[in-house]
Parts: sequence; C-alpha cells; structure tokens
Amino acid sequence: MLTHIHKIALIIPLILSCSFSKNTLPNKPNTSITKPIDIENLERELHQLVNQERKKAGLAPLVYDQQVQLVARAHSRDMAKRDFFSHINPDKENPFDRMKKAGIVFRAAAENIAYASTIKEIHEGLMNSPKHKANILNPKLGRMGIGIVASKYGLMTTQLFKNPK
Repeated sequence: MLTHIHKIALIIPLILSCSFSKNTLPNKPNTSITKPIDIENLERELHQLVNQERKKAGLAPLVYDQQVQLVARAHSRDMAKRDFFSHINPDKENPFDRMKKAGIVFRAAAENIAYASTIKEIHEGLMNSPKHKANILNPKLGRMGIGIVASKYGLMTTQLFKNPK
C-alpha cells in the first residue's frame, strides 16, 4: 500500500508569494490498481469526505466548481503523464498560473496533491497533515474542484480550492 502526501500546502491571500518544493515519485510503481475505476465517482466521494470534515468543524460545505475541477484534473493528468509530483509543473507553472490561464478569478486559493491506492488513504493522509488539513478547513475558501487520474503510482489526486464567487 503506497501513500505519499506532498509536504507543502499552498494558500494565497492576494499575493502570489509561496515557496515550492520539488518531489519525485518512487522508483517502484504501485500495481494495486488493476481494474477499471469510475474516476468521477471517486472525485465525488472525496468531495463528500472533505465536506464531512468541514461540517464537523462547523464550516460551510465547499461548492463543487466544474471549472476548477478541469484545472485540477489536468494537473493530475500532467503529473501522471510526465512523471513528476509537485505543485510546479516542468513548464514552471504553479497552481495559480494554471488557474489564471483557465480564466479563473480568485483572491485566495490553495492546492493539495496526493497519491495513494484508495480515496480513504488519500483523505486520511491529507487530514493527518496539518497544512493540508488547514487548506481543507480554511473558512476563506468556499469552492473546490478535484482531479483524479489512475496512474502507475496509484490515484494521482489534485484538490484545488478557491474563495467563493
């Protein structure tokens, strides 16, 4: 069972001044995903888990944003295809660059990335990481999109958050 959660969580209040780190994927691929999976169902499941956590914390649920989802899914697909694991892609674009490129307007945004064999592992890993949990429970963020892609490392996952419209 392979689980890896990125150690840097990103939050942006008005100014894009974040530090990023590069991470590499393990040398040994995850072979535990062997049958076809319903990606959209997994994305919905993870969204529900996030909103359950927010409800427990007394916060409003995150509205699912299709435009944000497209950016999140594209980043997960890119990480799987080009074999990297980072908030910054090989073209040096960070999450905020990708959102702006897609025409998404925001004042605050955050991104969590993870990969594991199951949604449960991904969610538990993110909730056990203080910075990722802070993104999930940030009251200034009201919308989210999730992008999951089946990869040789497991379910490559991007959670992308932004302020409410």
